[in-house]
Amino acid sequence: MSVNSLNREYGKWLSTMPWDYFTTLSYKWDVKAKQCRRVMDNLTKELVDSKRDFGMFWVAEWHKSGTSTHTHLLLKGDVTDVVDYYWKSNNYGDNRGIKHLAYDSSKGACYYVSKFFDRNVDNDIFVKNI
Repeated sequence: MSVNSLNREYGKWLSTMPWDYFTTLSYKWDVKAKQCRRVMDNLTKELVDSKRDFGMFWVAEWHKSGTSTHTHLLLKGDVTDVVDYYWKSNNYGDNRGIKHLAYDSSKGACYYVSKFFDRNVDNDIFVKNI
């Protein structure tokens, strides 16, 4: 199977889940992949600790400069306030670095995030009681 075919299959699989938001989180400074993993693991812990039901898929994307990452998320559940609080309270960015869009399956967000699977980036999925 070609890489493009595999990425399309990941996109199809992700699109079978009932997402509520397509979110982008941009750091205010350069953040490499290993640090991005720690940040996202801690965000997942924060969401679990919130005792809310949620689902999340995230993928890191390298900026065109190749010096830093930002993160795209698919979110299920009423948790954007938790994400916003975590992001700002840890000084990763401000409102300009957080973008939540209502998920619209016709816009292809699942395919957008899956295109990065073959580009040496980190990703993870977490589902709690959804």
